[in-house]
Amino acid sequence: MQKIVNLNHGLSLPNIFITLPIVGALFAYPINATLALIVFILLLIYVLSSEGVQIDLANNQYKIYTQYLWLKKGKWKSMKGYTSICVLKKRIAYSQVSRSMRTNNFTTGVTAIYLLDKTHRHKILIGHKPGYHQAIKRANELAAILNKPYEDYQPLISEKTKNRRR
Repeated sequence: MQKIVNLNHGLSLPNIFITLPIVGALFAYPINATLALIVFILLLIYVLSSEGVQIDLANNQYKIYTQYLWLKKGKWKSMKGYTSICVLKKRIAYSQVSRSMRTNNFTTGVTAIYLLDKTHRHKILIGHKPGYHQAIKRANELAAILNKPYEDYQPLISEKTKNRRR
């Protein structure tokens, strides 16, 4: 059995930012070629950074991290209250505004896999897939690895919320 499960979510920034190191180096080149090289390398490291979650099965801990080259930066936290895994559909919407003030709105969907506590109020993103069936398959694989049951998302309603709805 593995002691640490590494679940990488991918790049921190969208792919459009891959041109950022080149543009930064071009602006720095007239000042100094060495400075341009340093700016290019630093921006390339930043653009190629990735995010993810590490789960330590032996110590029952998790770490949400950002990875720069081989260095994973994040804090270990206890996974004591997290009891199950679930799949949720998530919509991501964003707008793009042009110079002529025309707006383009985009929406996209992704199916996310979460680690849940017993009340289903606190969740940790441990993966995502483009399709629902792919996410269900991956969630069942992670449930077997983490030794946690797969459950439907049904958050408990607090007494305060019940009273407010009456």
